Amino acid sequence: MIIGICGICASGKSTLSQELAQKYNFKYIEVDKYNIKLLKHFSKVLEVFLGFESSKLDNHTFDCLANFKQLNRIERKTYEILRKLNTLYRLPYKINKNIDKEENLIIDYVELDKFPFFDKCDIKILMKTSNEAVIFNLKQRNSLNDENIAMLEKSGIVNLSKEYDESKFDFVLDINSPTYAEDKDSVLGLIDIVLSGNKEVANHTNCAEMVR
Repeated sequence: MIIGICGICASGKSTLSQELAQKYNFKYIEVDKYNIKLLKHFSKVLEVFLGFESSKLDNHTFDCLANFKQLNRIERKTYEILRKLNTLYRLPYKINKNIDKEENLIIDYVELDKFPFFDKCDIKILMKTSNEAVIFNLKQRNSLNDENIAMLEKSGIVNLSKEYDESKFDFVLDINSPTYAEDKDSVLGLIDIVLSGNKEVANHTNCAEMVR
């Protein structure tokens, strides 16, 4: 089974993905990690040639801010080109390799719905919440200020205006909703049923409608 979890930054994708991966012992792929690796390499180049301070870039894309804010126009453009090439070629290759060799997989990515492997997901979940809640989460969780968030938006790392076609997803969850716990339990119920091999609900789309 492949579970795809999509949504804008700080909407709860990683929280849910990690919970499901642990509960069902699925391999978890946070696609942004591949972008972080690209940023690591790019950061190393800047450190060597421009003398920027060393950046760990261990845990999250936002860790690049210390260096990213110092980029000039040409350097930012170079980064944007690298990021687009990474998205167009490297990411699909990496994800498809995992899909081919893993039986049970959870894929977590902001742009998941734009990739061909989205159609390979057996269950598709959209994490949706308000921009206000996202900004609050970014400030609390990542210690960012308004200037940082504006920079992340400008660079394309964060896209608060991104819209999704909800009809493409089996479930739409809001981590800040008062009914989130109940809604999540419905999703877990669906996954339990599908994993049990129940013939009557083998089609995940029909199953999603039943749980709703």
